[in-house]
Amino acid sequence: MGSVIDYIECPRCEQEAFSDYYYKTGEEYINCNSCGYHYSFVIKRDEEGNMIKIDESKDLAIDNVVREEKEIKEPYGAYSIEFDNGVRSCGTLETEKDYDEFASEIVSFADQEHNIQEAIVSRFTEGKINRVTIFKNK
Repeated sequence: MGSVIDYIECPRCEQEAFSDYYYKTGEEYINCNSCGYHYSFVIKRDEEGNMIKIDESKDLAIDNVVREEKEIKEPYGAYSIEFDNGVRSCGTLETEKDYDEFASEIVSFADQEHNIQEAIVSRFTEGKINRVTIFKNK
């Protein structure tokens, strides 16, 4: 599946956001690692990954598939976890409850064996990006 990756201005915080557009299917993902803004426009698939048709009696075609659109305009924030192998995992925290659960889970790793180097949460508040380090390996 071919895609075009671009960096655009986030529609919420105006920082750099990541855009991934799949030109063969029209699917698109936009994520901002600064404020947590998220947009996705995807084709719904079954458990095996097959596209779900609107009308099963017709052939599979772009105009005969179920599409789902999701936009998180006012997320609580974004998280970033850096692992000791250099891999980074990022995502959106939709609510304050999501943040509390994330922070609690990350802090619980402190006394266990893990490969997390650093976990950061960033939020867009009062027109600024504020970053808080939740965990940093010694």
